[in-house]
Amino acid sequence: MKSLCTTFVLLIVVASCSQTKERATDTTPREKIEVGDTVYLASTVKYVFTKMADKGDFVTPERTVTTHINLDANGQRVWSTYEPLQPFTFVLNQIPMIDGFKEVIVRMRQGDRMTAVIPSHLGYGERGNGPIPPNALLHFDIEVISVQ
Repeated sequence: MKSLCTTFVLLIVVASCSQTKERATDTTPREKIEVGDTVYLASTVKYVFTKMADKGDFVTPERTVTTHINLDANGQRVWSTYEPLQPFTFVLNQIPMIDGFKEVIVRMRQGDRMTAVIPSHLGYGERGNGPIPPNALLHFDIEVISVQ
Protein backbone atom coordinates (compact mmCIF):
# COMPACT_ATOMS: atom_id res chain seq x y z
CA MET A 1 0.00 0.00 0.00
CA LYS A 2 2.84 2.37 0.90
CA SER A 3 4.46 1.69 -2.49
CA LEU A 4 1.20 2.44 -4.28
CA CYS A 5 0.79 5.75 -2.41
CA THR A 6 4.40 6.73 -3.16
CA THR A 7 3.88 5.98 -6.86
CA PHE A 8 0.65 8.01 -6.91
CA VAL A 9 2.30 11.01 -5.23
CA LEU A 10 5.25 10.78 -7.62
CA LEU A 11 2.90 10.79 -10.62
CA ILE A 12 1.13 13.89 -9.29
CA VAL A 13 4.44 15.69 -8.75
CA VAL A 14 5.71 14.78 -12.22
CA ALA A 15 2.44 15.86 -13.83
CA SER A 16 2.43 19.19 -12.03
CA CYS A 17 6.07 19.87 -12.89
CA SER A 18 5.72 19.13 -16.56
CA GLN A 19 5.09 22.26 -18.55
CA THR A 20 2.22 22.27 -20.96
CA LYS A 21 3.11 24.39 -23.96
CA GLU A 22 0.57 27.07 -24.76
CA ARG A 23 -1.17 26.93 -28.10
CA ALA A 24 0.72 29.18 -30.55
CA THR A 25 -1.40 31.91 -32.15
CA ASP A 26 -1.15 35.19 -34.11
CA THR A 27 0.35 36.88 -31.06
CA THR A 28 2.99 34.26 -30.23
CA PRO A 29 6.44 35.78 -30.78
CA ARG A 30 8.56 33.93 -33.35
CA GLU A 31 11.24 33.21 -30.76
CA LYS A 32 8.67 31.16 -28.80
CA ILE A 33 7.75 29.03 -31.83
CA GLU A 34 9.75 25.88 -32.51
CA VAL A 35 10.03 23.65 -35.55
CA GLY A 36 7.03 21.33 -35.45
CA ASP A 37 4.73 23.64 -33.47
CA THR A 38 1.34 24.22 -35.08
CA VAL A 39 0.44 27.90 -35.09
CA TYR A 40 -3.27 28.74 -35.24
CA LEU A 41 -4.24 32.12 -36.67
CA ALA A 42 -7.51 33.91 -35.94
CA SER A 43 -8.31 33.76 -39.66
CA THR A 44 -8.41 29.90 -39.41
CA VAL A 45 -5.12 29.50 -41.29
CA LYS A 46 -2.65 27.22 -39.53
CA TYR A 47 0.99 26.55 -40.21
CA VAL A 48 3.98 24.55 -39.03
CA PHE A 49 7.61 25.50 -39.54
CA THR A 50 9.60 22.52 -40.78
CA LYS A 51 12.78 24.59 -40.82
CA MET A 52 13.48 27.89 -39.08
CA ALA A 53 16.47 30.04 -39.96
CA ASP A 54 18.27 31.85 -37.15
CA LYS A 55 19.34 34.64 -39.48
CA GLY A 56 18.15 36.06 -42.76
CA ASP A 57 15.89 38.81 -43.96
CA PHE A 58 12.15 38.65 -43.34
CA VAL A 59 9.63 38.75 -46.17
CA THR A 60 8.10 42.22 -46.39
CA PRO A 61 5.92 43.83 -49.07
CA GLU A 62 8.73 45.78 -50.77
CA ARG A 63 11.22 42.90 -50.98
CA THR A 64 11.80 40.48 -53.86
CA VAL A 65 11.20 36.97 -52.58
CA THR A 66 12.33 33.75 -54.25
CA THR A 67 10.61 30.57 -53.09
CA HIS A 68 9.99 26.95 -53.83
CA ILE A 69 6.37 25.92 -53.40
CA ASN A 70 4.34 22.74 -53.52
CA LEU A 71 0.61 23.37 -53.61
CA ASP A 72 -1.98 20.68 -52.99
CA ALA A 73 -5.72 21.29 -53.31
CA ASN A 74 -7.95 18.80 -51.54
CA GLY A 75 -4.97 16.44 -51.30
CA GLN A 76 -4.00 16.59 -54.99
CA ARG A 77 -0.80 18.27 -56.21
CA VAL A 78 -1.73 21.16 -58.50
CA TRP A 79 1.56 23.09 -58.68
CA SER A 80 5.20 22.61 -57.82
CA THR A 81 8.26 24.74 -58.44
CA TYR A 82 10.40 21.68 -57.75
CA GLU A 83 9.13 19.80 -60.82
CA PRO A 84 10.58 21.27 -62.97
CA LEU A 85 13.06 23.10 -60.76
CA GLN A 86 11.92 26.68 -61.35
CA PRO A 87 11.74 28.86 -58.24
CA PHE A 88 8.86 31.33 -57.95
CA THR A 89 10.02 34.95 -57.54
CA PHE A 90 7.67 37.78 -56.64
CA VAL A 91 7.30 41.08 -54.84
CA LEU A 92 4.51 40.79 -52.30
CA ASN A 93 1.47 42.96 -53.11
CA GLN A 94 2.66 43.56 -56.69
CA ILE A 95 0.93 40.48 -58.08
CA PRO A 96 -2.48 39.05 -57.16
CA MET A 97 -2.19 36.53 -54.29
CA ILE A 98 -4.71 34.79 -52.12
CA ASP A 99 -5.15 36.23 -48.65
CA GLY A 100 -4.08 33.05 -46.84
CA PHE A 101 -0.74 32.94 -48.67
CA LYS A 102 -0.06 36.61 -47.90
CA GLU A 103 -0.86 35.96 -44.26
CA VAL A 104 1.75 33.21 -43.85
CA ILE A 105 4.53 34.40 -46.15
CA VAL A 106 5.12 37.54 -44.05
CA ARG A 107 5.87 35.29 -41.07
CA MET A 108 8.84 33.80 -42.91
CA ARG A 109 12.46 34.74 -43.40
CA GLN A 110 15.15 33.60 -45.80
CA GLY A 111 16.00 29.97 -45.07
CA ASP A 112 12.61 29.10 -43.51
CA ARG A 113 10.36 26.30 -44.66
CA MET A 114 6.77 25.84 -43.57
CA THR A 115 3.63 23.91 -44.31
CA ALA A 116 0.46 26.00 -44.27
CA VAL A 117 -3.17 24.93 -44.40
CA ILE A 118 -5.41 27.56 -45.94
CA PRO A 119 -9.20 27.21 -45.90
CA SER A 120 -11.10 27.92 -49.10
CA HIS A 121 -12.47 31.29 -47.96
CA LEU A 122 -8.86 32.59 -47.81
CA GLY A 123 -7.90 30.75 -50.98
CA TYR A 124 -9.91 30.56 -54.19
CA GLY A 125 -13.31 30.17 -52.51
CA GLU A 126 -16.37 29.15 -54.46
CA ARG A 127 -14.87 30.13 -57.82
CA GLY A 128 -11.79 27.88 -57.77
CA ASN A 129 -8.98 28.64 -60.22
CA GLY A 130 -7.79 26.41 -63.07
CA PRO A 131 -6.84 23.04 -61.55
CA ILE A 132 -7.98 24.21 -58.09
CA PRO A 133 -11.60 23.17 -57.59
CA PRO A 134 -14.19 25.37 -55.87
CA ASN A 135 -14.08 25.35 -52.05
CA ALA A 136 -10.69 23.61 -52.00
CA LEU A 137 -8.64 23.25 -48.83
CA LEU A 138 -5.11 24.31 -49.78
CA HIS A 139 -1.86 22.86 -48.41
CA PHE A 140 1.24 24.90 -49.18
CA ASP A 141 4.80 23.71 -48.60
CA ILE A 142 6.81 26.95 -48.84
CA GLU A 143 10.59 27.36 -48.75
CA VAL A 144 12.01 30.89 -48.80
CA ILE A 145 15.23 30.72 -50.79
CA SER A 146 16.08 34.43 -50.78
CA VAL A 147 14.78 37.82 -49.76
CA GLN A 148 16.32 40.81 -51.54
